[in-house]
Amino acid sequence: PLDRPGASWVAGRQRAHYLEGNLTWTPAARWFSSLTSSVSSSRIGSSMVDHQRLDDYQGVQLAQSLALTYLLNQQTTLQASYSWQHVDYEQSLPLGLPLGPRFDLHSLNLGLTRQMSEQSTLGLQYGFYHYQDSFFQGAADYQAHGLFATWNLQFGNQ
Repeated sequence: PLDRPGASWVAGRQRAHYLEGNLTWTPAARWFSSLTSSVSSSRIGSSMVDHQRLDDYQGVQLAQSLALTYLLNQQTTLQASYSWQHVDYEQSLPLGLPLGPRFDLHSLNLGLTRQMSEQSTLGLQYGFYHYQDSFFQGAADYQAHGLFATWNLQFGNQ
């Protein structure tokens, strides 16, 4: 039995804080760069499960990204970007059982975009991705390569 009426029973609480900053810089004609950093922390607490209080679930996320763009000419653009994300929500349950993700993800992308006409743009992009997950002790780690081709076609008068 609950000591309080059902309408006043709190099932859980969440607190989160998020901070992000962006710096854009144009060092020379036809060069553009952007740096973005963010940090996020959160904590989720619950009342009781089977009359046992659970510890608050808490963690942090960090992210960094850098993007560079160079305009070769009026129709052609080169892009390069790197990003890193770190997530740490690793916890231990009462019996020492692990809970929550803890990983690092790195990605590198290189691309070329060419405007073929006012309505048509072609793109080619290469991506490299490296993922490390300490929660699974390396079982979920991977490295991946991706090659992407795009064709954007705009219809109508816009």
